[in-house]
Amino acid sequence: MSRTVKFFSVAIYEGNSKTNISVGDFLDKVGVVNWSERLRKIDGYPTAIRKLEFNEKQPNYRILPFVKYRQDYKPYIGDILSPQDLGEVKKDVIEMVTIVYDDNTSTFAIEGSMHGIKETGIEKYLNTFLPKDQSGNEKYEIVMSPIMSYKGLEDIKRSSQIRSIEISMALSEYQMGVFESSIVEEKERNSVLQSLRGIGKAKDDLDANKVRLVFGVGNGKDKTMEFETALTMLEMLQLNSEHVDMLRVRYRDPETGELDNVDLKNNGGPLKDIIFDNNPASYPGWELVAAEIINTIIHNYGAINEAYNRFKRDLIRISFKDARSFLDNRLILVVEDHYRVISDNKGKKGSYRSG
Repeated sequence: MSRTVKFFSVAIYEGNSKTNISVGDFLDKVGVVNWSERLRKIDGYPTAIRKLEFNEKQPNYRILPFVKYRQDYKPYIGDILSPQDLGEVKKDVIEMVTIVYDDNTSTFAIEGSMHGIKETGIEKYLNTFLPKDQSGNEKYEIVMSPIMSYKGLEDIKRSSQIRSIEISMALSEYQMGVFESSIVEEKERNSVLQSLRGIGKAKDDLDANKVRLVFGVGNGKDKTMEFETALTMLEMLQLNSEHVDMLRVRYRDPETGELDNVDLKNNGGPLKDIIFDNNPASYPGWELVAAEIINTIIHNYGAINEAYNRFKRDLIRISFKDARSFLDNRLILVVEDHYRVISDNKGKKGSYRSG
């Protein structure tokens, strides 16, 4: 089952001031706290970083599998061949959301989930570890700012190299009809566009309802797709973007000289990516999810790095000594009573507050 990955610049704020206190060092402290102290009730749900992991080859990444325990609603279990056999789930239902933090760009890449913890819940959870003022109000807080996708077709037109085009779309009669009319308007001059019409006809033979296409040039640093043909296809697809699930282009940025990705489907909106687009598994495991998220960070690094360069311009500089003292001495590592889940501080099974 496909999943959407969203990207956020993240910082620790003191009041309204964005500080340079290391989010990575903060996570290193929080992620190894004893389980009974790490598990905290957020919006009524016991929530925690299950464990803090590092990528061995790329130590700038922290992998944070977040767990949320659903105690208010539990599905049934049974046997598809014996519909009369229904059983209640006795243990807590866990919703998992995997996050990867890139310390080089102070970025969270977050896996989307219907029932798992949301972005506001992540902020609330992490903020429970930050010190309050004398009145108990939040003096420090984690703030996540969505990274926006600003590049578009005009940036590609100024380039001299298109390496690949990735398309994903449904094969409904209506959508294919829209593409066919667009192809006719192009006076059949583009064989690539004609191939899209063939896909629409092939769907009946294959009994398929979705297609994902990747056009690429393979190896060779300077190789490029035929530029005018590629641009014509991109213009037609963007014109009908409401019928396209994904339209991603890898090209050489004329300003930086580096290869970059552009998401033409979400141009001007929050930066997103899709993982496991063709994976039927309901949940492939957080380790595999993390590996795929890291790939999306690498593929979107140009946009992420540009966002980071903008994000860090107004950072308030705090000395290394003061930042280290803050992380070593002022974090709330012993859970406050109103966030506590496990009541005996020993983490024994069954010794938790359910209210």
